Amino acid sequence: PSAQPPPAAQPAIQAPAVPSKAAPDYPDPRTLMLGVFYFAAQPSTQPEIKGGSQATAYQDVSNLGKEKAGFGAEASYPITRTGTIYAEYFIDKGDGSQTTTVITSPFAQTYPAGTKITSSYNIQHGRVYLDDLLFPHFFPVRKFRLKSIWAFEYTKMSATFDTPGVASVVDSSGNTTLGTITGSHTTFLPELGAAAEYAIAPHILLRADAAGFGIPHSSEVWEANATVSWRVHNVEVVAGGKILHFKTTPNASDYLQGTVDGAFAGVRYHFNGLF
Repeated sequence: PSAQPPPAAQPAIQAPAVPSKAAPDYPDPRTLMLGVFYFAAQPSTQPEIKGGSQATAYQDVSNLGKEKAGFGAEASYPITRTGTIYAEYFIDKGDGSQTTTVITSPFAQTYPAGTKITSSYNIQHGRVYLDDLLFPHFFPVRKFRLKSIWAFEYTKMSATFDTPGVASVVDSSGNTTLGTITGSHTTFLPELGAAAEYAIAPHILLRADAAGFGIPHSSEVWEANATVSWRVHNVEVVAGGKILHFKTTPNASDYLQGTVDGAFAGVRYHFNGLF
């Protein structure tokens, strides 16, 4: 019998390719974050009270005292692939004393020249803002990126003046002089700003941001931060510098203004997997 031809070679069956796992958008998961920080404020321009456009007497008192260390809290939550909502709040206090060189009437309380007065103040500042990726709009995110800041801020400063050991006096015209007086002013303003970030390592981030807003001949605010942060799993440590400048509206009998700056350090906790 004739020889049979060998069977034709069958093509090798290849296993289906396993798709590679896509790289995450960010080195660390973006979830709910809560944090606290310590603010070692130092006076840049010490808070002061000044007479406004409706003042009927001299009402200026400068250098209300040196700031003391303050404390703050913050939170964040991502709402889009590029954007995160942040909220932060801190309190700073200070006090001082001086002797008046002229007749002055802060908060309509008159202190004759040569009066020794003490002052104390409390600054509360908070804001809520959207931090959104601006450039480059690329994922996974680049080491360097720019972000836009869209914010609404609240700043309140209250101040108290006193003449230790001296009671208030009512003169023949019914005006109260000496003694204790307390007053406060508040700003509510939007803020526009930008931030620059650079990841020097997957879990170490440098960041600088600035934002502010002002109304001509009225209130104004601006603030800036420069930080370095290091995250390990759920815990992040952050440190850097912070500055805040504010002025309440001068379209009143008096207004308050000042600039507060200093170093700060804090810790943040990220609730991975819960949201």
